[in-house]
Amino acid sequence: MARITKNPSGSNWHMACVAVVSLLFGLALLVFPFITRDVIINIAGIALLAVGAACSARYFLRKSPYRAYDWDLGIGITALAAGVLLIVFKNVLMDLIFVALGIGILIGGVAKVQAAFNLRRVLYRRWFLSLISAAISCVLGVLIIARPTGIANVLTQFIGASIIVETVQDIIHYLSYHKIIEGYFIN
Repeated sequence: MARITKNPSGSNWHMACVAVVSLLFGLALLVFPFITRDVIINIAGIALLAVGAACSARYFLRKSPYRAYDWDLGIGITALAAGVLLIVFKNVLMDLIFVALGIGILIGGVAKVQAAFNLRRVLYRRWFLSLISAAISCVLGVLIIARPTGIANVLTQFIGASIIVETVQDIIHYLSYHKIIEGYFIN
């Protein structure tokens, strides 16, 4: 049987780097949710500004006989505007996104209340379970509408915790997987 080297591709170094970056990113989201989200939005806005500037410049610098099919200027201006809006109005946009999400959840909850009472009318014995879930949806919708920034922070922290848990699981899996595979080929 052929003997394999411990890590023929040299991916241990890459895996360690990815794990460290993932853990740091997860911790940043968990401990500093507002600041981390702010930095991510700024980076996205700067990226949109760069894409917009590049597309706009390409429109004016490129000489092409097919200019009628060239959308670089429109894409460039749109990306520039989106980048400026994202950077300047990031807090308002974040709140608007969560308020819209809360409104959607509230509307769904109200529709489920009606569905629960419709189930009661047709003498379905467990209609109250639908009513309970509808009430939960309504309460969550109202909470999200009332406190969009707080919900955004909690959600950001949850995402950070999830990234940390996933990274730790990946590290454990990676280490145990390689031990098992190496044991299989060495024996």
